[in-house]
Amino acid sequence: MQEQKRVRGKFLQALAGYKFKVLIWGPSESNAEKRDVYAKREQIRDLLRNRQQDAFFSEEVGPIRDELGNALPINVAELLQSEYFDLVINVADSSGSLMEAEKFTEGLQNQCLLWLRKEAKGFQFVLAIKLPTIGLTPIYFDDADLKGSVIALASEDGVHTMRMQEVNYDVLQERITRNRIRKKGWIQ
Repeated sequence: MQEQKRVRGKFLQALAGYKFKVLIWGPSESNAEKRDVYAKREQIRDLLRNRQQDAFFSEEVGPIRDELGNALPINVAELLQSEYFDLVINVADSSGSLMEAEKFTEGLQNQCLLWLRKEAKGFQFVLAIKLPTIGLTPIYFDDADLKGSVIALASEDGVHTMRMQEVNYDVLQERITRNRIRKKGWIQ
């Protein structure tokens, strides 16, 4: 029992070092038609912040400006944001967040949790078919999910799982490095 406590303590200490910067995309506060989805974004952000993760909306980051002080085009700014943050959670239920899902998730794969409506239609339906072919399976939600906590809790679980995976990668990397006989790469 004592050894179990020591191992757990070492794991929790390591896990505490994995504080992620999380970007949360979705409908904005000004989108009156999608107020419930915006509220879900707030719930996700607040839950992650309560779990000691840095979570932000693009709107909170503000415009990114070039050397002349001009705001970058939104697509360039969002691309840079998605590169800066460790993880992206996208509750894609507006034209902007669907565009972000289509344009930016391909390069993010395991750094992105993408939420799409179960009853996907039109562009959203095409996106739902395309994404698994590039290795990103969306998570589906409906109006009932917006009323409860499932989206926020599943998003927090996803971030937690990614944090644990990072610990796993580092432990394995340390083991590989420690056990190497030859310290050079295989191509010389």
